[in-house]
Amino acid sequence: MDALQPIPQNTLITDPDAFPKAQQPRMPRESSVQQFSTRSIPKSMRFDYWLNVMRESLWPVTDWRDVPEDFGVELDRAQLGCLSAMAEKISAHHSRRTVQDVGRSAESSYHLFLTLGADWAFTHNGYHERLEAGDVVMMGEGVHETNAPEGFTGILLKCPEHWVKTWLPDPRAICGRVIRSNAGWGRVLSPMLSQLTPEFVTSASLPDAVLVDQVGATLAFVAGAVDARSTSDLLGPVLYCIRERCDAPGLSAADVASSLSISPRVLHKALASAKTTFASELLRARLDVALSLLSAAPPQRTLAEISRLAGFANPSHFARVVRQHTGHTPHALRARQA
Repeated sequence: MDALQPIPQNTLITDPDAFPKAQQPRMPRESSVQQFSTRSIPKSMRFDYWLNVMRESLWPVTDWRDVPEDFGVELDRAQLGCLSAMAEKISAHHSRRTVQDVGRSAESSYHLFLTLGADWAFTHNGYHERLEAGDVVMMGEGVHETNAPEGFTGILLKCPEHWVKTWLPDPRAICGRVIRSNAGWGRVLSPMLSQLTPEFVTSASLPDAVLVDQVGATLAFVAGAVDARSTSDLLGPVLYCIRERCDAPGLSAADVASSLSISPRVLHKALASAKTTFASELLRARLDVALSLLSAAPPQRTLAEISRLAGFANPSHFARVVRQHTGHTPHALRARQA
């Protein structure tokens, strides 16, 4: 008989159902994505309407110029834990967040911008840079200026200050620095942010906390704000703990980190040093447990029991994952061992 093979160690597994949906109750998509558009506003009034919206916002930007007669804005927004995920398309403009705007701000937050369309330029925190498609920049409190002669299309993440500082002790380390999509951790951050559209975050099966932690951990890697403790020393204990506790349906990175007396940020760094992620290793561990139980001859447990003992959300999820990674259903794998 063919032996059941474990999942290769460096295979990244990103199946969203690795975590039970029940942990993160979600509103229906229609009531979760907030949409703003100037399409219904007469063209001659659109810019004034937008300017009034920005004056009254929690993060005002009031100095605008070089806008076309057919100026328009399309903005979708959805909540992702403590973050706000936005997809924005805005006409050509040159804008400046002034000292007065900063003083009127009703909240302290940082904004991550992912460029998906034409190039644009900005000035912030002593940097004056140009962004191309795929590039990312974080802007924080303080004056900034943007120049988008062909408009801006992209993804924005609004991040509260208290959350940013849990991952970046000094956010100024990366504010205003372009994070290139083709270099370093930008190769990870850029495609990650491109997935975080409002539509995705309202329908993803992964808990919000997992997605939010992935963003925070990657920002910490970008900034080099990592614990001085050797990741090579931590990797083994982290993997061992994941495998020992993988049968818990709600296991999170924070749970594992707490049991090892380290921060979630350090845990993610240790896993990243081996080019893997918490979600990948958790699902890999659950698959290995399931495959081991399936290989028992004669069969000792039902498929539903194996699903539960391996930590899967439900039997259908268990069957789908096994088939995705082995090419066979659990029933077929068991039959091959008979």
